[in-house]
Amino acid sequence: MYFMLDGSRVRVLEAESYEFAEMNIGDVINNELHIRCGGNTALVPLVVQQESKRPCDIKSFLCRFRGKSMPVVS
Repeated sequence: MYFMLDGSRVRVLEAESYEFAEMNIGDVINNELHIRCGGNTALVPLVVQQESKRPCDIKSFLCRFRGKSMPVVS
């Protein structure tokens, strides 16, 4: 699975899956970046890799983008 950030693709290498009784698009799960997969399931990325960069954990990745707009999932 990929999402776009600042015009480059970011690949999700490892993620946790969560299920919720009620969830709307844009809901924040545990103050983490999440990707709604449809129905009541969401993924919280743990390890990601931006194009032409080394894999890293999600906290290190998001620190590089402080103050920028949040990712658009595609």
